Amino acid sequence: MVTHPPSPRGAVPNALSSLPPSSPGFVGRTAELQTLLRVLKPDAAGHGVVTAAAVTGLGGAGKTALALQAAREAQSLGWFPGGVLFVDLHGHDDAPVAPEKALEALLRALGTAPEYIPPTADERAGLYQSMLAEIAAERGPVLIVADNAAQASQARPLLPALSVHRMLVTSRETLAQLDAHQLHLGVLAPAIAWEVLEKHWRSPTRVILVLRQSRTRGKTCADSAATYRSHCRSRRPC
Repeated sequence: MVTHPPSPRGAVPNALSSLPPSSPGFVGRTAELQTLLRVLKPDAAGHGVVTAAAVTGLGGAGKTALALQAAREAQSLGWFPGGVLFVDLHGHDDAPVAPEKALEALLRALGTAPEYIPPTADERAGLYQSMLAEIAAERGPVLIVADNAAQASQARPLLPALSVHRMLVTSRETLAQLDAHQLHLGVLAPAIAWEVLEKHWRSPTRVILVLRQSRTRGKTCADSAATYRSHCRSRRPC
């Protein structure tokens, strides 16, 4: 059995919230958001309760935006006084984050001094679970948001062992082997998709007018998106 010396208190500040900045104008996904909040609610904890949710779907479906919105709402409700932590697993980049590196990032965020982080993945996982247990006793539940997982094996070591904690995972793949509530995102309804485009695209007013005209002429969101990309390439950054 491996034991670890406790990390010095105050050596590294605890990241009570490491969520990235919110994107303005979150719209749609009301039913999906309520589903995630039901999973995240800490007082639902108990034996046999699923304490993680996996948000899956195609690239660009809005998985990260939905997960972050759910995390912020849960935080605003005071559900996670122990902290809300975020880690990007870069699952579909050229160099996905290995589980031991993700554990290192979370251990640092939880206040572990670098010299106390053990070298192997198993040891880091053990220390991670020990720290989550200590935080649960002292401050309360923690929420872990793991974005962009390539597969279940990349996210599984990050799952909290205690049922008081919660975890949100996003992935393009169906994480069937992860013990989590599975929520698949399809495409947005056309009216909501247009609202998202107009809220999030930092395009000139003239381009917005072109998009609206495209819609009245029966063009799809994809057609208008191609028009917008062409404008960006030929004129200015958008």
